[in-house]
Amino acid sequence: MTRTRRQALGQHFLIDGELADRIVEAVGATGADLVCEIGAGPGILTERLVARAGRLVALEIDPALLRRLSTRAVTRAALDVRLADARVFPYETLAELRPEPTGRVLVVGNLPYAASKAILLRLFEARARLDVLTLMLQREVAERLTAAPGGRVYGALSVLWQVWAELALLERVPPEAFHPAPAVESAVIQVRFRASPRPLPLRWWRPPSSAPESMAADGPRASTSTSSLGSLASWEGQRSRDTLPPVCRSPPETPPGSSHSSCPAGPSRRSQARRPGASPGSLRTSRRSGSSLSVAWARSVST
Repeated sequence: MTRTRRQALGQHFLIDGELADRIVEAVGATGADLVCEIGAGPGILTERLVARAGRLVALEIDPALLRRLSTRAVTRAALDVRLADARVFPYETLAELRPEPTGRVLVVGNLPYAASKAILLRLFEARARLDVLTLMLQREVAERLTAAPGGRVYGALSVLWQVWAELALLERVPPEAFHPAPAVESAVIQVRFRASPRPLPLRWWRPPSSAPESMAADGPRASTSTSSLGSLASWEGQRSRDTLPPVCRSPPETPPGSSHSSCPAGPSRRSQARRPGASPGSLRTSRRSGSSLSVAWARSVST
């Protein structure tokens, strides 16, 4: 794989041996478990994982790195090296490869920054057949996933994952732990999927009066059905919309013949755009970071 393609995928290889030891210890694999390593790369985690797991499936998208790993697989019966794209890999099939029926399916990996969202989505879709994920992510993404209710970065993305799993941020990782060193910090998180969703902790959200009743419910009244996740994502977008000034909101549908205006106290969007001196970007609005991804995930779960 060329350097340009590696940069496009956001690949930064782990070179800190002590950190690799801590990650493998956190994975806690046994001889009964099947471990899937995403992005094996030069093999710093691979060597440590294969010594503890009953079977290790190492995924690598770079043919050159795969050939290097394959030479090790010749002497390691438990190592199964595959040329695969982790963004579309069928993780649901891993349970069939467990050394023992009582073993777990564990996923570990240093996810490429540029591909992390797609990989997370694929893992989330396969959650019913996975037990524990131990992942290295960009620190901002890790903090959003593990955020506590009511925090600054707590949002629909946090709720969606925490409904279906217990998440913990294990360690923050500086750029010098990788080669080449990234421009941002990373973090290791652990995800333990639940067999069934837990009630949505929405009492911290203070939803607007227009929110669906199931979204405004507190405690036991909060809906736990997958269909409510779609409502949650829709309400998250509505919540961001309700914080905008009236002139920035899209007007609601009005009955035929009605002259009702959604912004009677302010100028219309058109009149403001024509006002001399108005900033060209004054009418632009942006959704809260991550909302579009949260909506996509919620829709995929609700269908």
